[in-house]
Amino acid sequence: MSRRNLCRLVLVGFALALMVGSASAISTFFSVQGRIDSFSFPAFPGFPGFDGPANTEMVGLTLKPGDVIPWHYHQGPAYVIVSRGTLTEDDGCGQVRQFRAGSAFGEEPGHVHQVSNQGHGVVVLYFAAVYPANSEDAIFVDGPNCP
Repeated sequence: MSRRNLCRLVLVGFALALMVGSASAISTFFSVQGRIDSFSFPAFPGFPGFDGPANTEMVGLTLKPGDVIPWHYHQGPAYVIVSRGTLTEDDGCGQVRQFRAGSAFGEEPGHVHQVSNQGHGVVVLYFAAVYPANSEDAIFVDGPNCP
């Protein structure tokens, strides 16, 4: 599958996901997975890249106020759309970013971070990732290794 077709697939999936709705407590309200026979993602400093079969995943999550997805990183490119509330991402090395409803962002493979809902209402987000076959999307760790 070409990168262009993969991007189209992800965008169509996000559009469908936005129609699903949300739950009132932290939850996964949908999760779909697939496999790409051949996918290539280039190496860059701190990430070896990969070339070969890959897993794809799309997940919808609802986070209650105070909920935290603990320190982790992704083994391939990951993308998030925030559809409700404000999501806070902390890399533990001094960079804290907030993403409000309607915003989207990408995560580079290997970037250690945690995300949380520090607001008063729920956060609803849609997550998509591509990562090497026979591996996990998210690798949970004790914390960041700041330079």
